[in-house]
Amino acid sequence: MNCAYANSKNISIELNNFENGTYKTIVWNGYPVFVFHLSKSQLNSIEKQNDEKVPSSQFKSWSSRYGEKIAEILSKSTIESSRQPNKGIVVVLAVGEDSGCKLEVLTNKNLLVDPCMPVTYTLNGIFKEGSSNKSWSLPAIPFKLSERKIQILNNVAYQKPAI
Repeated sequence: MNCAYANSKNISIELNNFENGTYKTIVWNGYPVFVFHLSKSQLNSIEKQNDEKVPSSQFKSWSSRYGEKIAEILSKSTIESSRQPNKGIVVVLAVGEDSGCKLEVLTNKNLLVDPCMPVTYTLNGIFKEGSSNKSWSLPAIPFKLSERKIQILNNVAYQKPAI
């Protein structure tokens, strides 16, 4: 698994080294993030969800866990991404919404699993099932996509993700 760290710089992932059906784990502003390059079968397995707004209780939870500035970035990015993969690319926070535990990827089942609670999410971060107090989906992380690379944006350089 390839890990990268971003604090004040954006992270770039070269697409020519990133095969369909694989993922990378990076650290964005101190938090683990999954970057997926979904295969056609994975794209068919994900659920569609249009987040018109983030529930205020979820925003408050993000603010207390990550700080208000990052919560604002997560909220804006989640709404703007509409959880639709951009040319097969999905970037989501890899932290369980209730537990705060780093999620695990079950690529054979196309699921994200919280090891601390019986909760699962689709690969694009939509809550699927489990015994959660909240059925919140995972926040989307801001990124831009070009012909050759994915650029994960930091909190200083945040711009609207390319669609």
